[in-house]
Amino acid sequence: MPEISPANPSLVLLASAARTASTASPQFSQSGYKGIRIWLTVTVASGTGGLRVLLRMKNPIDGAMQEINAGGTNVTTTVTRIYDFYPNIGAAAGFVQESLGRQLGQQFDIQVVHADASSYTYSVQAELLL
Repeated sequence: MPEISPANPSLVLLASAARTASTASPQFSQSGYKGIRIWLTVTVASGTGGLRVLLRMKNPIDGAMQEINAGGTNVTTTVTRIYDFYPNIGAAAGFVQESLGRQLGQQFDIQVVHADASSYTYSVQAELLL
């Protein structure tokens, strides 16, 4: 499990690639960060089905990954969307697809959920927030 360095809180969660099925990032371990900002960058879109980004945190007792958000409206076009998770954050606006007042857990990953088997090319990056 990759450990996040305080000197470099920016991450590539999923490198750009064509995908036709839901894909999870590796699990990450962190301490000291309260939130995360996630960027979904879609460069090729089928226009059907769509994508949703879910932030998942690891249950420290049983190890199960639990989704903490709904992912907003399915993304079906070439676009960059932002997902913000931070205590007491404001409402989503503009290119912010989803904004939730949640604190980041010690272990987490993201999952990009595909609504159908059509092909999308995308990448997912993140920045950890103090």
